[in-house]
Amino acid sequence: MSSPADAVLAERSPVSGRSNPLAPPLHLEMTEGVTRAWAVWTDAYEGPPGCLHGGWVAAAFDDVMGLAQMASGKAGFTGTLTVKMLKPTPLHKRIDYEAGLDRVEGRKIWCKATARCGDELLGEAEIVFISPRAPFWEE
Repeated sequence: MSSPADAVLAERSPVSGRSNPLAPPLHLEMTEGVTRAWAVWTDAYEGPPGCLHGGWVAAAFDDVMGLAQMASGKAGFTGTLTVKMLKPTPLHKRIDYEAGLDRVEGRKIWCKATARCGDELLGEAEIVFISPRAPFWEE
């Protein structure tokens, strides 16, 4: 994390924050500009029988790429999130996520990510974050 405020935001994340009792079991790490995460989703997150609910699929991608955007030196809000669900995400199996910074143009930050169960590609996502103008952060 780049600042104490970033650490607090990560700690309280509704998706991966350890101080949120409703947060799913998403474990995040960033090394050399690549964000990796993993989770074993339980019945509490079920959508179709035996599978992860699509809302949690999208939320996990959003959270993983939210950390990946930090490689840009900027932080932004989700502008557009595109998720391609290629196969259902199974419950009770380890799901691995990988995300990275794609590019930055002005206030826009693009990241891409994948989700896998073993060697099987489950989904792909792309996000565009919009970094706010400076006065927003100063309030």
